[in-house]
Amino acid sequence: MSSSLSERTRGVYFFVLFVLILFTIPKANFRLGPIPIYLVDVFVMFLVVIAPRRAPPSCRKTVRYATLLSIILPIALVSELMGMITFGNFFEAVYQSFRTVIAFLVFPLTVRFIRTPWDLLLVLQALALAVLFTSLLMVMTSLPQTRSFVINGVMSNSFLDPNWRGVVDKFGSARDVGVRGQSLVGVSILSAAFVNVCWPLTALLLRWPGKIGVMRGIAMLSCLMAPFAVLMSYSRGAIAGSILIILVGLLWGLNHVRRGILFPAAIFAIVIFSIGVGSSLFFFDRLVNRTTATFNSELAGVGEHERLYSYTEPFEHVIEHPRFLFLGEGVTIRYANSPIASQQRGKATHSVFSIAYYSYGMIAALLYTVLICQILFFTATMTKSKRGTLSRAFAQALFLVVVGIIPWLASAHGAISHSRGAMLLFFVVALVASLDRFRLLDRGVHSGNLASGTGLAHRSLAGKKITESIVR
Repeated sequence: MSSSLSERTRGVYFFVLFVLILFTIPKANFRLGPIPIYLVDVFVMFLVVIAPRRAPPSCRKTVRYATLLSIILPIALVSELMGMITFGNFFEAVYQSFRTVIAFLVFPLTVRFIRTPWDLLLVLQALALAVLFTSLLMVMTSLPQTRSFVINGVMSNSFLDPNWRGVVDKFGSARDVGVRGQSLVGVSILSAAFVNVCWPLTALLLRWPGKIGVMRGIAMLSCLMAPFAVLMSYSRGAIAGSILIILVGLLWGLNHVRRGILFPAAIFAIVIFSIGVGSSLFFFDRLVNRTTATFNSELAGVGEHERLYSYTEPFEHVIEHPRFLFLGEGVTIRYANSPIASQQRGKATHSVFSIAYYSYGMIAALLYTVLICQILFFTATMTKSKRGTLSRAFAQALFLVVVGIIPWLASAHGAISHSRGAMLLFFVVALVASLDRFRLLDRGVHSGNLASGTGLAHRSLAGKKITESIVR
């Protein structure tokens, strides 16, 4: 591996540790009196402190999506303020506003610390380890043979999961059959969303040029475990995301990540059909019943109706309450008690669009929609960029990431209602924004081929002029 490839951003190891925490134990916290202090938040603040000295900033005008997010954040904070005035939840609103800012900070920090191929490699390795850990927990909590071991040995730690008693009670009453698995990231649907983000990025490691040692084997194992973890979430949105990842990987010609997607999918299918779809190890009854209900209005429950109405109800609501055009009532009211009923109580909030509307207003909801569409179309376009470049390979992985989380964004509210879900979304958006930097790096390269394994590892990627242009 050339010396240029081994150049890295100062402080990137701290950022990699943050990524590991976010994708494995984001709920880890200690209490300062009644206030929970999350470990992931502490690392974000630490990175904010060290970033000016270790990761030179990019010009704001050159960072894709920065302007869009700089509009959404003030709207979110003012909405929390309006919610505080309306419901009187002062301390809760201040705390939630702080965590909202922390989540948004993930975007500029990711852009600043992922600057070179070496930085990206370190982050991909961290994600490979994270998805392996999270996937194992999801599988082991789902299967009756391993459930008690992992619950008693890992999930019952109060520092790693403050809701450990609820987890223990939930799984302790489970029968000797397959159930919905979860991890230290959170409930099944959120855990599976994290896995769907990691899977395509980990697949990129399998085609990474040069020697990366044991990490290539770990990457393959992680890719093999990912579809099992998503299945055992028994979340329709997450499973739909994985199916989209497999189909797009098959049909779109994404040669840099296809091996890590299609081979694990084939092994997954062989294992499932060998054991038997009707086996008690699986929880397919719920999956089949709820999927049937989605297409049958007579069988549909509250969840199915909410997902459907979450795209029509906000437009009806804003006509009756015009103030929601500009501001919402914040996220705080979802977690704080108030004698005053909130507008979103009992409403359909099972989508990013809907929860953004009730929390931050219609303008913010539309901006979130624009943001998601932009990262989808940009990554799709970048997959067809110049062959043999890192930006093309990275774009292929990110395209699958965005495709894989769209069902989650379309049918769940975790990307806004939970700080760790918002951090996940802004991390993905920042990775997409960083494609511009890697495309600029690739313009300074005149020979070689990434797929051959002799390209990026044996040529200059960060000459003086290129580096200076990136820093500026």
